[in-house]
Amino acid sequence: MINCKVVFTGDSVYLLNKNIQSVSVGLDNPTEAIELAELANLELLVLDADLNDSGFTRDDLIDYENLRIITLEELADLIEKTDTIFRF
Repeated sequence: MINCKVVFTGDSVYLLNKNIQSVSVGLDNPTEAIELAELANLELLVLDADLNDSGFTRDDLIDYENLRIITLEELADLIEKTDTIFRF
């Protein structure tokens, strides 16, 4: 089994806002991708500084069991221990 985590940084945190009107801002609806993430039991991580910069709190984010807010230090540690990274 491959242990995979998806990290949301920068403007990508907007995709996790439960109130986003994705079509009105020219984005695909993330609902299907989130459903696939749930089926695969993926852990979704959100960088706390970028969440704060967006003006969101945890309450603004989608209801997802494996969603965790992390610090920059935790992200650095994760990257250091990771074998492979894909950046989108």
